[in-house]
This record gives sequence, C-alpha cells and structure tokens, in this order.
Amino acid sequence: MKTFTTNEDYLRDFFEHAPVGFHAFGPDQVFVDINASELEMLGYQRDEIIHQKTWSDLIVEADRAKFQQHWRDILKKGQVRNLEYTMLHKSGRPIKVLLNATARFDQDGQLINTRGSVVDITERKRLSDKLLADKKRMQNNVKALRKMLKTMREEKQELKESMQLSLRQRILPLIQKIKSRGTPRHLEVIQSLEQNVAEITNGVGDKVYSEEWNLSARETEICFLVQSGLKTREIAELLFSSTRTIDNHRNHIRKKLQITDKNLDLADYLKNL
Repeated sequence: MKTFTTNEDYLRDFFEHAPVGFHAFGPDQVFVDINASELEMLGYQRDEIIHQKTWSDLIVEADRAKFQQHWRDILKKGQVRNLEYTMLHKSGRPIKVLLNATARFDQDGQLINTRGSVVDITERKRLSDKLLADKKRMQNNVKALRKMLKTMREEKQELKESMQLSLRQRILPLIQKIKSRGTPRHLEVIQSLEQNVAEITNGVGDKVYSEEWNLSARETEICFLVQSGLKTREIAELLFSSTRTIDNHRNHIRKKLQITDKNLDLADYLKNL
C-alpha cells in the first residue's frame, strides 16, 4: 500500500489517478495542469498539452463557439455544469465527454484559473443515439403501419360497398325475374331472397360474396337460390339452364367453399354463414 508523506502528495496522487480527467486553465484559456487520466484519454504527453494547447485546440470546430459562451458563463457565474463536448484524440478519433468546471478568483475578482473534470461518455452517447434512432425508426414504422391499416380499412370498405352494389344489381333483377314467372313455388322464395339482399346491403350476410371465395356472378346467384330452398331442377328452370349445368355450378361452389369432401348440405351450410 502506497503511503504519502504530505497531504500535498496525497492530493496530487488523487488528482493524477482519479477515474476521470482533471485539468486547469489559466486566464488565457491555456492548460496549466492536466492529470494522467485525461492524457491517456486524449493520447497526448504532458509536455504536448501544458502551456501549449487551449480547450479549443482539443475540441471539434463545431463546438468552439459554444466553448466561448461557456467561458463567459464561468467568468460570470463561477461554474458550468454537464456540458457535452466532442474532443479529439491525438489520432483524430472523436471522444464524447461531459465537462464540469469551476473558477477560482482572487480578492479583486480576477480569474486565477478554472478547474474542470471530463468524463468519457462516448459509449454511453453511442448507445443513447442508437436507442433514439431505434425509437424514431419504430415510431416511423408505427406511423407507416397505421397508415397502411387505414388504407386497408378504406380499401376494404370501398370493396365491400362495391360488392354490395354489384350484388344488389345482380340479385334484385333475379328477384324480379322470379316474380315475373309467377309460379307458386317461385314466389315462396322471393321473401327469402329479398331478406338476403337486405342483410347483405347492411353488411350482415356479405360472406357469400367474399373475395376470398372468388365466386362468379352466376355462382353467387345460385348460392342465394340454394340458400332460399330451391332444388337443382327449380334453379335450372328459373335460370333457363340445364340441371347438369346447375350441378356443375354447385360442385364448383362446394370446392371454393372447401366443403367438397364434407358430408354437409350446401343449403344448410350457406344458411349458417
């Protein structure tokens, strides 16, 4: 264990080997003292700094105007706190530091020297900047996602309205066609078809016209006729088609609804959608 013969030796050792940089400036802003920790931080020898360089010589050009303002502050207030600077290592490598300083005046108020400490915050600053950049990037991603979701909702609503309009244009004429035929069996399903159209145009039963299933216009008509209780022969008569054609449509519908291999009644399945 190292022993000290005087308090001055003890204080000098503390000054030299403290885990932060210490320095002192004269009234001309030139270094008059600097500790080993700060020399190691900057990569200089003592005789390259003492009575040779000012603080402005060791900071980036962009910070020099800020230093002059801080020098005026320390002369007026006697201290400055938590000032961020970018110093330059002898090799040219930037070092982010946090500076605190106090001033010492004589009895006439004239500056004797300033005393400052610097802490290397390069890594902390890097992490802070990274977190800030990540936060900003995340905020931008959230904004982009919200914009995309809004666009999707708007497009979905437009698609839904377009589908509903298209369905009304296809189903309502079909209902009128049934009415014009006038047979008792056909008239039985008119009320059901009209109810289906009302539900769809109110957004309740639009699954049958879902883009996911990609039903054709004729398959959509047949779905609603099947759902309304008509049999293949009756649908064929109504649409002036053959029973074989209607059966083919029904098979295509089951395939698109993914119930081909299931023992499900198509009419019941459509009613439960």
